[in-house]
Amino acid sequence: AEYKPTFGEVFSAWLQNYTHWGYTDLDVIYGALPRFVQRSELTDFDLFSYSFGDAEAVYLRGQWTVHRNGPTVNGLWRGCAHLAAGLLDELGKKEAHLRRMEAAGSASTGHKRFIS
Repeated sequence: AEYKPTFGEVFSAWLQNYTHWGYTDLDVIYGALPRFVQRSELTDFDLFSYSFGDAEAVYLRGQWTVHRNGPTVNGLWRGCAHLAAGLLDELGKKEAHLRRMEAAGSASTGHKRFIS
């Protein structure tokens, strides 16, 4: 979940025909987005995120965040040490673990999934 801000770069091939992209929690159902997303939010802001009871906090909400689709906005996550170096480090460790299991001839890593 903490890597949602990277999606603009990760999925850039699929987003190239869109002006915006976003993410939400899987347990949220919105319905007709034009009923609550104002056009000015899309034109005036590079990012917008709605608050659901935590308005005093300053962070992007996983429940609903929209990013303008473009290289500058899509690359903002690289400025966050946790995401940039942390993501690359975590992926490197996971890949190394899988390579060790593969080299050992293990058909299973012993885990159903990795825990981030």
